[in-house]
Amino acid sequence: MNEEITILLFDGRCNLCNGVIELLRRFKMDKVSMLSSQTGEAENILRYYNINELVTKTIVLLHGKKVFIKSEAILKLLVLNGVNKYLVKSLQLIPKIIRDKIYDFISVNRLKIFGTTNSCYNLDKSNKFTC
Repeated sequence: MNEEITILLFDGRCNLCNGVIELLRRFKMDKVSMLSSQTGEAENILRYYNINELVTKTIVLLHGKKVFIKSEAILKLLVLNGVNKYLVKSLQLIPKIIRDKIYDFISVNRLKIFGTTNSCYNLDKSNKFTC
């Protein structure tokens, strides 16, 4: 895969995740391709990068040959899209173990709080499909 390619894999069934993806899309984050992890294309990408299936239960950002998950994926996504570097650096001061604990807490509770959907975004084609 090309080193310039950046792909964000997210849980297409999660209402919170879909809401965040819609927000990102409105900000025209054109440097990042966004893809529901429930698609066959996402499965092929995960195989190519040799990513464990358990990791797919979280956000995964693929940037070139590097794989970022959880809070690291979010911070890298912010950097790639020009968010204030001082804000990102201040968030990086929080130890990764603490950032990931916060991420895990939200991740575990997101489906209970925000619910799920039967349709997932397929942002490359700008339409929805069944998960």
